[in-house]
Amino acid sequence: MIVKILSYGKYLKAGYIRFENGKVKLESMSDDNKKFFSEIGLGPRCFKPSDGLEYMEAVITAFCRSTAILLCKEKQDKEWMSVEKAPSEVE
Repeated sequence: MIVKILSYGKYLKAGYIRFENGKVKLESMSDDNKKFFSEIGLGPRCFKPSDGLEYMEAVITAFCRSTAILLCKEKQDKEWMSVEKAPSEVE
């Protein structure tokens, strides 16, 4: 997924979140990695990239209605986001 962040009225690429071989990889477009999120907190739980698909589900849940962050699907996202493997809701 491509992560875009709202900056001065435009959505700019902040980096990529990739799910490959059961692992999540974060790639930042910035030299300052602090600008790119690496943990997602939902309720009492905190998800890290090492949590794999659970992390991806948390990212989608946390940002699906955000007006400041856009997650754009890439071609390789189709496999893990297929109907049979749709992300479950995280409480």
